[in-house]
Amino acid sequence: MVIYVHTINLEGFNIRTDMVIEEDPSFNLDSKKVKVIESRKGRNRSFVTISFNDITDKDNYQKVLDQMILSLTKLLEKEKIKQEDSCLVIGLGNSFSTPDSLGPKTIEKVLVTRHLFTFGDVEKGYRSVACFIPGVTGVTGIETNDTITSLVKKIKPDFLIVIDALASSKIKHLTKIIQIANTGITPGSGIGNRREKITKERLKIPVIVIGVPTVVDEVTIVDDVIKSIGIKISKEKINEAIIPLDYNMIVTPKDIDFKIEKLSSLIASSLNHVLHPNYNSTK
Repeated sequence: MVIYVHTINLEGFNIRTDMVIEEDPSFNLDSKKVKVIESRKGRNRSFVTISFNDITDKDNYQKVLDQMILSLTKLLEKEKIKQEDSCLVIGLGNSFSTPDSLGPKTIEKVLVTRHLFTFGDVEKGYRSVACFIPGVTGVTGIETNDTITSLVKKIKPDFLIVIDALASSKIKHLTKIIQIANTGITPGSGIGNRREKITKERLKIPVIVIGVPTVVDEVTIVDDVIKSIGIKISKEKINEAIIPLDYNMIVTPKDIDFKIEKLSSLIASSLNHVLHPNYNSTK
């Protein structure tokens, strides 16, 4: 296993993408290695990008899992989160749309313990963890942020972890990057459907976000194909040609159901190990 860790300053970049690392033109995903890049945008805004090739490979899965556990542990320490602090894990997304089901699928596999703490003593090495799937506004009619804000006020967790599917500006990055950040999230922003932000400033508790790119727009696909055959044309021109034809679709890999299952298991397993040090299930 080869891991590259370095820090880059992204203050000067302003490229539209859900993936912070894609704002850095020097980034190149290595198909043969697990790569870890720590990025920063401002004094207290941290991002960790873990890139990999094939998550379905058993050895690669284990390498990425180990790195997830390490990166999450470091970020919790940076946020001064203590072992006894309680956690609320939120799975954003739509359970009925496979590319958007990463959050709900992950929640199904996270070890929930909050109810046990209400019954009596819990073995040392486990913390109070609650999970919730708020659904999407188009289905519930309720703003996601309103649901989460109300829940935080009611159960008063010490910190929040949010899992969501993201949009990418590179085809080759789909399902091959995991981004961890302490900056909060704007649900729906990846497809231009911005909702209220979920942030530390709004909720008054640390908010850690875990995201994986699962979709890309058609403009990006056309742009990548054209560049691969040596034709130079701007994305703006491609966009101008596609939108009037109503061809600006959101696309996902054909094996996305299998990838979502693997990625949700990996993220849930990393959370179980980080949130519960005595969690002894096999990785």
